[in-house]
Amino acid sequence: MTMLKKIEEYFIIFIFAVIILLVFTQVISRYILKESLSSSEEIVRYLFVWLTFIGIAFAFHNSSHIKITVLSDKVKFFNSRLYQFIYLIIGLIFFITLFIFSIKVTMLQHKTGQKIVSGVPTWFLGLSVVCGSILIILYYIKNFLKNYPDK
Repeated sequence: MTMLKKIEEYFIIFIFAVIILLVFTQVISRYILKESLSSSEEIVRYLFVWLTFIGIAFAFHNSSHIKITVLSDKVKFFNSRLYQFIYLIIGLIFFITLFIFSIKVTMLQHKTGQKIVSGVPTWFLGLSVVCGSILIILYYIKNFLKNYPDK
């Protein structure tokens, strides 16, 4: 998992760098050259979606995702192993469902062959959900095995 985490880190850094470069180029193009790049905004939007789904997985792996602790601070049940078990199972079911449906949508997008103005196929966007879901499922399984090793 450490190698996977490193790949995620570098991928996130790369996407950030490309987004910054594209936005900077767009600003320079608009205000200095007085001409807009037609496809850079779409590409940035697609990369932002990739960044979101890979970032969700990265945050989950580091346990740095947003948690609402109002109930867990006041009710003991929400700090129990049973609650943590239920939380892991519900999350795993959700992301497996998301993975299955995102594969179907991505395959449909690939089959239709649609592209955006810049020529990037629309299935590239759906692939971000597939990849993010796979990573999150792996991390859910890892957390489950870590917390419940003998069951």
